[in-house]
Amino acid sequence: YNIYKDELLDQIASIDKYEEIQSYKPAYCDFIDDRIEECQNLLKWINIENDLRVNILLKSKLRTGVAALIDYQYKIDKYTRIIHYFCVYHERRILDDPIEAREHCKPIPNDLLATHFISAVSFGIDIVIVLQIPDDDDQIVERIDIVLKKIQSQWKNSNDIFRSIENDINFLEKITLTKIYSNLIRLTKMTSFIEIYQFINRNKQNINEYCPIEYILQPIEWLYPDTVSLYPSYLSFDEIYIDKLEKHLIEILNFYKQIPDLLEYYSNQILPDYLEKLLVDIKNEWNSLQI
Repeated sequence: YNIYKDELLDQIASIDKYEEIQSYKPAYCDFIDDRIEECQNLLKWINIENDLRVNILLKSKLRTGVAALIDYQYKIDKYTRIIHYFCVYHERRILDDPIEAREHCKPIPNDLLATHFISAVSFGIDIVIVLQIPDDDDQIVERIDIVLKKIQSQWKNSNDIFRSIENDINFLEKITLTKIYSNLIRLTKMTSFIEIYQFINRNKQNINEYCPIEYILQPIEWLYPDTVSLYPSYLSFDEIYIDKLEKHLIEILNFYKQIPDLLEYYSNQILPDYLEKLLVDIKNEWNSLQI
């Protein structure tokens, strides 16, 4: 991996011996109800580290899995609910002794532009569920929130409580929109919260459903101490500067999301001819950027 280019290189130095370690960490589950302020930085809320958040904001091609959450196209308001469920089942990592690990690793070419290598991979489920709930009935909103908090509590404790909410299923059916972001591609195709709920309860201990969820990087010199790096040692940005840059990038992204609505609004207005022509040019330019 080249940390300066943020690029995963070819799998040149493959490792044929590693350790499999089962995780005993409890599942993590957080829930945003109508606290809009917590939605200002969703990547931070789902615990993506500083440098990676900036990279995701700068590069749209990195917005896959849960990172694609920042491209959510609908307005987030007091009728939006967001649930983050994160569960690590096991970890695969290289041996702790670099000398022993090197014996099970192919030599790398001297001109390899890697700064780091992946020393461990965690497998599990990482999922963010964005829900829009009805805005015309406060009692329904209250009941939906109660059910969602029940589910949050049970997902944290890894207990199956389908019977305890079966009387509340009818409230969940009133959710108007369900959008899924996950490291499991098949989950992102689901459009029903009830379907997601049942899937997680069925597959908490099903290793066959788990995918890579986290990658741990180590400097290339740890495994290959004789490597002459073409890059200086990597230093993260100071957190103060990251916060300023991140805030600026989020503002740009939020404005970017508003452009389609603005174009649609002005397309429905009666405009002078010269503005009509200008609007057509702007729409063509905008469409070219989407390719």
